[in-house]
Amino acid sequence: MGGFLSKGPGIPFSEWMRVLSYAISSVLFGEICGLFISIRYPDPIDRTSQFSGGTSAGAFLIPLLQALYLGVFVLATGFGRRLLPPMAYGSALTAIPAIMFIMQLCVLPWVGSVLLNERETIMKKLSAFPS
Repeated sequence: MGGFLSKGPGIPFSEWMRVLSYAISSVLFGEICGLFISIRYPDPIDRTSQFSGGTSAGAFLIPLLQALYLGVFVLATGFGRRLLPPMAYGSALTAIPAIMFIMQLCVLPWVGSVLLNERETIMKKLSAFPS
């Protein structure tokens, strides 16, 4: 909010768009990756352990993927800012979260079908006591 209220040099509107585009698209990217990893590689929860679930593969993999996404986003939008006209750059910043939203909508039917079709396998993986 301070960038809008202060006088003098501040953050240009295109950079605010870049931040907003990253914020929305990274949340959607994290959700897509989280859905995939939690369904394909569910970890059992040890109800007796205070720290169970904190060291699962997804707990390390999702932040790594988010960091990689940040790097790709910064590089791509940086090149886009230099190579594209301002209107095309603004359109690209708007399109990135839209594409992530469409990808999420495409992943959701897959999630439902996998959860329904492989429920026994997933439940066995989630069981703290394998049978």
